[in-house]
Amino acid sequence: TPCVTGNDGLRMNAQQPESTMTKTLKIEANKAGKRHALVADGATFTVYAECANYVRGQTLKTWRYVQKGLDLATAQALFAARVAGSVK
Repeated sequence: TPCVTGNDGLRMNAQQPESTMTKTLKIEANKAGKRHALVADGATFTVYAECANYVRGQTLKTWRYVQKGLDLATAQALFAARVAGSVK
């Protein structure tokens, strides 16, 4: 999937064209240290999770969507549930 950089500089993997305007509303980490972002994608909202993968001798961090195309209330509830997650 292509990487999309929003107007706030947050890079995310997405299935959308780069011309789509995104705005990060919040970035928070849960107790385990996993970071999540709540992003406005035009009229809808998306929740992203930061993922770290070891590739060719280095750790690459990317943002992958958890769920997209949500209304604000649903996105905020999902974001809050993800951030409130516990340590495994």
